[in-house]
Amino acid sequence: MKITEKQALLALDLLRFPGRLKHLLQEPGGAETLLKSLYGPNLPLISGWKPKGRLWELGLSALLEQVVSIEKRLHAHAVWLFLPEESHPLSRIKTPPFVLYGWGNRQLMNTGGHRIAVVGTRSPTPTGAARTRKWVEVWAESNIHIVSGGATGIDSVAHATAIKTGGSTLSFLGQQLRSDLSMPSPKWAPWSDLNRICVLTEYSPWRPSRKGTFVARNRLVAGMSDVVVVMEGHTQSGAIHTLKYAKKNRIPGYAVLGPPENPLAGAGSRAVCEGLAQPALSPLQILEFTQQKSSKLHLALDSVGQLKIKPPRASQLTPITDQNQQHLFSLITGHATGLSFEELLYESGMGLPALQGTLTEMELEGWVARQGALYYPKG
Repeated sequence: MKITEKQALLALDLLRFPGRLKHLLQEPGGAETLLKSLYGPNLPLISGWKPKGRLWELGLSALLEQVVSIEKRLHAHAVWLFLPEESHPLSRIKTPPFVLYGWGNRQLMNTGGHRIAVVGTRSPTPTGAARTRKWVEVWAESNIHIVSGGATGIDSVAHATAIKTGGSTLSFLGQQLRSDLSMPSPKWAPWSDLNRICVLTEYSPWRPSRKGTFVARNRLVAGMSDVVVVMEGHTQSGAIHTLKYAKKNRIPGYAVLGPPENPLAGAGSRAVCEGLAQPALSPLQILEFTQQKSSKLHLALDSVGQLKIKPPRASQLTPITDQNQQHLFSLITGHATGLSFEELLYESGMGLPALQGTLTEMELEGWVARQGALYYPKG
């Protein structure tokens, strides 16, 4: 009986073959040989796992009839199977998936480009949503693929902004395929942008989602990324789980900090306090780390002023027209030995958020530079 590789994978998934044993597929004959051995005269006990249930009891022929029917329906709905190879990032995480069901551009799973995971609350503040848009714009314009979980809130804002900016995005779902095997259409992207979208899930009608699967999918969000960034969330946010998965797999984490009065700043504060993440100070800080694998921090503390962040200009400096910037530049140029943030706060008379935002903008515009704890004129 000839069985294709895809059919063998589907059959093993129907039998709930665990992803931790996926290395057995690398042996001669691959999935087909492994499947047939399960129906041989002596059922092998594979590292504590053996098939069971109604589908197993039907026998190999009846199982393959089910597989052929499923294969046709998957094809009709343009759903493809993805088995991460040994060298793939998702094969290197501590609990790898066995097989994923995908929809959209399959090549986004194989690309060698950089990827940033953007995660957070389902109910962001206007400031948190606006910051997410601005930061994702910077990353998408730099050809960074955005990874998230496809939920409402920060996830959807990140996905939609990446598409709108001309970038690409990968979404890992925590729910199963629909009973008709069609993939859900994401509300954050039009059908015309399918070539820049990749939606995946490891849960099928025969391996259904349940309590805990939304948390479990966070390991895929983290594992597929070069870095994880928490934009906003409560202290018990699922984003914390994503950072924990990232740390287990030695993937760097960053978290945006906010005022303690904002309950959605809790995730960032907790992540930094527990050593799960570094403070996320600007999109350029994370972009530099992602592209150069450097964790050196350059920018002032996060503030509402960062909502105005744009990539640094390649052309000559433009005249300073903002009054706050003019005032700070005058103070900094008047001190050859440089000024610290605390000294600028005292001498400028500006409020903390305004000073943080203005210094960030001036660094990005190329007017000032920070060396250690001191600011110097650069223009």
